[in-house]
Amino acid sequence: VLLAENNDQVKLALNAYISCLEKAIFGISSSFSSKKKIMEILLAGRSANLDIIQNRIVRSLKDIAPVRLMKSYSKIAKRAAQGASFIANGILGGTYKPIVDNLKIKEASGSLLDNIYIPFDKDKLISDLN
Repeated sequence: VLLAENNDQVKLALNAYISCLEKAIFGISSSFSSKKKIMEILLAGRSANLDIIQNRIVRSLKDIAPVRLMKSYSKIAKRAAQGASFIANGILGGTYKPIVDNLKIKEASGSLLDNIYIPFDKDKLISDLN
């Protein structure tokens, strides 16, 4: 964070990162049929703990809904594990069910690799190996 205050390249990268977050949240919020249906915006992850990011996001999104930081157990478990446990909790009907339902995880299909195409030329590969 201190580097972002003193280095123009780092400042530019940080501003781009925050802008990307803001655009993603604005995009998601526009998919709701009514602004009143958005109860709150939850921030999670390592960068959400940084005041420079948290404060800017809170300022820019306060007109959409209240913004708050999700409670973290990162001293006990990694954040990825914490996220996985939130999703598991929601899938099983627990506290995070509304969030998981909104993500439509149960309707998801395929895999991350389904849309990746790597051209493969068997003859070229064999000739390169020889």
